[in-house]
Amino acid sequence: MEKATVVLACSSLKDYVEAAQKTVGSCFPVVYLNRIYHRDPQEMRQHILEYLADLPQNVTTVLVAMGFCGGSWEKVQVPCRMVMPKIDDCVSLLLQTTDTPIFDLKKQGHLYVREKDPRRESFHAIFDKLTQDTDEETKRRYYEDWKKMYSHIDIMDTGLNDCHNGEYRAVVQEDAQWLEAELSYVQGGTYLLEKLFSGDWDEQFLILEKDGMVDGQESILRTKGKSR
Repeated sequence: MEKATVVLACSSLKDYVEAAQKTVGSCFPVVYLNRIYHRDPQEMRQHILEYLADLPQNVTTVLVAMGFCGGSWEKVQVPCRMVMPKIDDCVSLLLQTTDTPIFDLKKQGHLYVREKDPRRESFHAIFDKLTQDTDEETKRRYYEDWKKMYSHIDIMDTGLNDCHNGEYRAVVQEDAQWLEAELSYVQGGTYLLEKLFSGDWDEQFLILEKDGMVDGQESILRTKGKSR
């Protein structure tokens, strides 16, 4: 039976996984976990465990195209070699553009937009959905709390989103005005995913062999990577 390498990814990274594989010339089969599971780390963890339990016997390596995601990988034992970025979530994963290991690249008080269609990340719409069952006074207090918590909205220029287009910026600008936040651009991309798929597994990656276990964030940070 031919040995195989597969990719386990969050569906929020689908476009980026495809772009990174195209860049490095890999063609690993990919299984996507629904991004909606991010609403609860334990729910995401359960789907991770189910996927690993059902791995075909010929799979010898799982490349994880996602972050630690709120503890979703806590105490997960792997049935074969597994390689994953030492990164807290998918936003930080796309913000990583260098070889310097940094677990969390997000800045406090910043919200990030990275979708091809910025309407999918409208923070005003998200706020309205979260507060739809509250009275007006409570909604007003929550709105004031949001304005205190978030002072910036950053558009991530990943190379896949036409983010300098006037219409794109205008959509995000509406959110920024509603939140009374400063709008700016930050660089992002598929750099870390390209390293993952090309086998350039250095200090930015956690590598576990068969029956290894992810002990937690501290383990991810201290465990050294190694080139294939």
